[in-house]
Amino acid sequence: MTGTSLDGADLVLATFDDHPTVIAAEHHPYPDALHDQAAALADGERIDFVAIARFKVDLSEWFADLALRMIQQHGAVDGIAVQGQSLAHLPGLHAFQALQPERIAARCQTPVIAEFRNTDMALGGQGAPLSAAFHQRLFDLDGIARAVVGISGMAHLTYLGPKGELSGDEIGPGNLLMDAWAERHLNLRWDMDGAWARQGRVSTDLLRVLRAEPFFDQPSPKAAGPGLFTISWLDQTLKTLATKPSPVDVMATLLELTAWSISKHLAACPVAPTDVVLCGGGANNRALVERIGQLCSLPTRLSDELGIPVGQVGATAFAWFGHCRLARQRLDLGTITGASSAGLYGTLFEI
Repeated sequence: MTGTSLDGADLVLATFDDHPTVIAAEHHPYPDALHDQAAALADGERIDFVAIARFKVDLSEWFADLALRMIQQHGAVDGIAVQGQSLAHLPGLHAFQALQPERIAARCQTPVIAEFRNTDMALGGQGAPLSAAFHQRLFDLDGIARAVVGISGMAHLTYLGPKGELSGDEIGPGNLLMDAWAERHLNLRWDMDGAWARQGRVSTDLLRVLRAEPFFDQPSPKAAGPGLFTISWLDQTLKTLATKPSPVDVMATLLELTAWSISKHLAACPVAPTDVVLCGGGANNRALVERIGQLCSLPTRLSDELGIPVGQVGATAFAWFGHCRLARQRLDLGTITGASSAGLYGTLFEI
């Protein structure tokens, strides 16, 4: 899978007999050419159908190469679940994900399962966050309230209630803005451990304007629509300020925004969580993790402590969705995405 953070592809080989078990896992950074293609298309300022088609082909060929290599190392698999690169998410309408599942199925001669988000939208849901259903399978504790925060390009919150309650929400930017800002000013894919952000000071003026974004106060379930929390959105926000902060202060403010949004939504949980499990690439940002802990005043832990590394949770979730689709197991995500009924998530591609 690839996420909105545009950092590359996460692959897992997993089984789901009694409990999800990861047999092998790999992370492959985007080759520069693919990264540049993805970044240009995800910004959404113009639509170039030729560029989109070329990216879908190039990305799918790269995915097929990675999948074939893993199959050669570990043996045949029942199916390949793929989450393509998100280019635009229109809640309730369509998720534009760059992918040619047919090409991967043809190359690997293995069934491919994709289009999970559009399945949810066909059922009346927002299309995100899907991973909450897997979080329940992986992290639920009987009789104890727990929260799971996935920090990828966007941040997502899963609430696991003491009586089996389940809800999920997309709650704001995760790494997306920070990564784009680091690439612009440091020529780096991300700010390692938040080291640059630590050097800056939070701009109260910028933070006030960012926090005023209506999305943060929308009722659940919600998912960010097109043009929201992009680098263009940030640029437009900066233009409204009388005094523009320095680049390093902007980075410090973006980190603060992510931590604030997470703590705000944790405080709204029906029952205060006993602990907060952090996963996703953003959980590797030490400065961000520390700030989340300070703001939410709840015990936080990385998913590593519960048996699955932070960078593997997302890919394993989609592998589980693929497993459920092959087994024809219907999933009900109504309390997460607003889907009106249970359904078979994902479209099966066989060639």
